[in-house]
Amino acid sequence: MSEIPVQSESADSKQAKADTAQPEKSHWLGRPDPHEKPLGFWRVFIIILSGHLGVRTRAQREEDFRRANGLHIVIAAFIYFAVIVAGLVVLVNWIPSR
Repeated sequence: MSEIPVQSESADSKQAKADTAQPEKSHWLGRPDPHEKPLGFWRVFIIILSGHLGVRTRAQREEDFRRANGLHIVIAAFIYFAVIVAGLVVLVNWIPSR
C-alpha cells in the first residue's frame, strides 16, 4: 500500500498567514453600503419598541444594527425608559385612588 505524502506547513509560514490575515469583523459591526440611507430617529424608536416586544427577526435585527445611528439608539432608549418609568409611577399612584 502506498502512502500519500502529507505536506505540513512550517511554523514560520503559519505565522506569516496569521499576520497577513485580516480579522473577521462581526457582521453586526459592518457599515451600511454608501447607497443605503441610514435609519432615522423615529425608525430607530419603532425598532426599540418592537425589540422590547420581541417581534423582530434575527435578520431584521442584524440589518437594524448595521444601519442605525448609535446616538439615535441611545437617545431613543433613554426616552423609552423614561416613558416606561413614568407610566409605572402613574399606574402605581392611580391604583390606590380607585
